[in-house]
Amino acid sequence: KIDVLKKLPTSPPSKEKIINYLKTLIVELENNKEFSKDVAHAKQEILKLKDPISYNNAAQLFWYNKSPITAIAISLMLAEKSNYNTLHLNNLSALLNLTGNPERAIPILLYIDKTEHGSVMVNNNLGQSYFQLGDIEVASKYLKLVIQKEKNHIQANLTLGIISAKTNKNQDAEKYLINSLKGGFTEDAYN
Repeated sequence: KIDVLKKLPTSPPSKEKIINYLKTLIVELENNKEFSKDVAHAKQEILKLKDPISYNNAAQLFWYNKSPITAIAISLMLAEKSNYNTLHLNNLSALLNLTGNPERAIPILLYIDKTEHGSVMVNNNLGQSYFQLGDIEVASKYLKLVIQKEKNHIQANLTLGIISAKTNKNQDAEKYLINSLKGGFTEDAYN
């Protein structure tokens, strides 16, 4: 994971670089025989989307239907179709995090942060990405920005609680986990 962290960008990429990066990701999916059916399915489904509401829900529906690669592929296509709308990019990065690809999410999130600086969603996703990669210091920085704006943010508090518990800061852990539960019940925070 240390090697992965060293390769990550430290500054936001330009729009041109992020467009090329996203095109590279879709080509990687298309060229992977294991995922080619998912990409073909996404290409068929995107043709059925007619309005912004269906754009916003499409990838999440595939995620919930246990088709994560189709969800990522359709998210990549929707990013292009929506002229790289930051909501679609943020949703794509969340899917990348959920599928264990935080290193692929970080460049996208850094790009979004350039235009949506201070966004709770973006800071939370950056925090979750760095947490998954084991960079607790950077993860904590982003997650603390989240709870400055939303004291009871479920996921940011949960992750900060886990970090605090692992570093033997038990009073902090308790505070974060209680705040996470105040934001909404999760099994992880409860346990």
